[in-house]
Amino acid sequence: EWLALNNLMDYSLLVGMRRITRKELETDVVAAWARSAPPGELRQPLLHRCANSDDVLLVYIGIIDFLQSWTLGKRAAMYLKCLERNKATIPPGPYAERFLEHFTRSIRGGEAPVEPLPGGA
Repeated sequence: EWLALNNLMDYSLLVGMRRITRKELETDVVAAWARSAPPGELRQPLLHRCANSDDVLLVYIGIIDFLQSWTLGKRAAMYLKCLERNKATIPPGPYAERFLEHFTRSIRGGEAPVEPLPGGA
């Protein structure tokens, strides 16, 4: 929503994942920092227990690529590409909606969040 409200487009989602054992989780400094977040604060990596295993999945999510403003040039490109099947040059609002819909459809998981550290780190 923030990207669309600021007239930004041409971005991609980057997801990095690392699977570690529960024992490794107890000594991983970055995971401990993420687990010590106060309620309502989101820290990366996101930590999820793997289904059918005692392992933990560390998930890093970021938006990358060029953040371009919706300009007259982009508007002209949209009209020039009007016959393209999967239109890349579309206004920021529909671009953001398409981005969210794609990942909502594509990403499924059965993992559960890892419990926070008691009393913080």
